[in-house]
Amino acid sequence: VSVIRVIFHRRVLVLFSHLRFIEDDRFYAESYASGLLLRGVLLQFLGQYAEAHRAFDEVMNMSKRLEHRSFLPANACFEKGLVYLAMKDKQRAHEYLRKSLKLLFLA
Repeated sequence: VSVIRVIFHRRVLVLFSHLRFIEDDRFYAESYASGLLLRGVLLQFLGQYAEAHRAFDEVMNMSKRLEHRSFLPANACFEKGLVYLAMKDKQRAHEYLRKSLKLLFLA
């Protein structure tokens, strides 16, 4: 992993850590959830699995505030499954990958 990529990823993490959620703006909620999803992926890339799980959990918990056909919760479940796969927890990985498919087809 190049040093420049790590520095870039860490700067993006700092940027998203300063965002605040405004409950009554759906467009902002979608943007915020997208940022959280990206943050989780970057944390996973950096090997910070516990923080990645928290970011993905927050996206999934925001599902009621997002547009009805938003794919963000399904993507968060999918990414969470990939984190479990990286952690060699195949049972939980399978659980979250199946859950992501259910969310995808419900959207």
